[in-house]
Amino acid sequence: MASPEPQHSAISKLLLNRGSEADEIGAPAFSITKVLATGAVVLTPLTTVLVKSLSNVKFSNGEIVALVIAVLAFCAILGAADVFARAIATAGTSSVGYVPLSPGLKGSLKKRGEDTDVNIVATRRNGELGEFLIIDDGGASWVKEEAVAVWNKR
Repeated sequence: MASPEPQHSAISKLLLNRGSEADEIGAPAFSITKVLATGAVVLTPLTTVLVKSLSNVKFSNGEIVALVIAVLAFCAILGAADVFARAIATAGTSSVGYVPLSPGLKGSLKKRGEDTDVNIVATRRNGELGEFLIIDDGGASWVKEEAVAVWNKR
């Protein structure tokens, strides 16, 4: 007999992305963004107490500005990393067939003899193998990524 689904409190739903907005990015990841938002409410009063207890330490205006900018930059980078990681995790489980490349890339199809110049217009994953949709004189076709040399020039 299967055990019943555990009930989550409002706090655990918030921190583990189990709320109603979790459907947009379906990765079951721990949301650093929500933790940082909650942590800011807790850290602000603690910072005030810390500043009062360290009143004999003198910082110049420039040092204070640098510290504030460093903390804000840290929070912004950490929050952006969380959003990107969750989006990538969700994209990895999605059923999107291919990703169009606009503008397309230039490349060459590796063949015996002389390579053929091609335009690469899309990419997809076929299991563990990557494939490119190429357009050449013979039309459009999907080929394994190992069979195509991608140029850096467009």
